[in-house]
Amino acid sequence: MKTSELYPSSYLKATDLQGRQLLVTIDKLLVEDLGDESKPVLYFRGKQKGLVLNRTNAGAIESLYGDDTDRWAGQSIVLYSTKVTYQGSLVPAIRIMPPLQPLQQPLQPPVQPPQPASPEELPPADGVVGPLTGPDATRVQQAREGLLRKTDDIPF
Repeated sequence: MKTSELYPSSYLKATDLQGRQLLVTIDKLLVEDLGDESKPVLYFRGKQKGLVLNRTNAGAIESLYGDDTDRWAGQSIVLYSTKVTYQGSLVPAIRIMPPLQPLQQPLQPPVQPPQPASPEELPPADGVVGPLTGPDATRVQQAREGLLRKTDDIPF
């Protein structure tokens, strides 16, 4: 038997996510008494356990949907588990990220550059595009043929 089964919780814990990301829709936010403190608890549609909302996660939701918690209902978020430092130790925690947004427009295939019709039209191996003339053209040709020493200055 797992210790989590010995001490069940009404609130969501990082281990409940089992290392997966979970897309949820916010149902409501309630302030509940937890021990001698009152804390905000976020509930989700179709889920029994609520998430005790710390400042970090509240700030993440606020950055997505604004600071009016009444307007969070119906909004989607993704819950994931990660390790955070708490009182000098690494502990598992739940964090929030935005859901993936659908694309507004379908992806367009990338534009393919025109293919050269003959080897003479291939761009030079040194990445210089366009015809070279004068001494630069001679030096590039010599570099291709291995006629220049490595210490020679080749423009690129």
